[in-house]
Amino acid sequence: HTGPNSDISETGQYIYIENNPQLCGTANEVILQSVCMNVKSNPSGCDMSFYYHMYGADIKYLMLEISTDDGVSWETLFSVY
Repeated sequence: HTGPNSDISETGQYIYIENNPQLCGTANEVILQSVCMNVKSNPSGCDMSFYYHMYGADIKYLMLEISTDDGVSWETLFSVY
């Protein structure tokens, strides 16, 4: 087990994705896709926050993307390499 013991609050939940090349192969990609969310107009803007853990020699990048046309095109909102 190479992930954290708990989420950052120690009382919630988190998603763990195994990335061991011996178990999963190499050059694989994981896509987590949610159901469509209705984001209502807000004069002060819209916020999203999350924590991430990317320790390990085989971790390459994390990207958060949004689609406003049912997945035809995607815009990157956040990326870390």
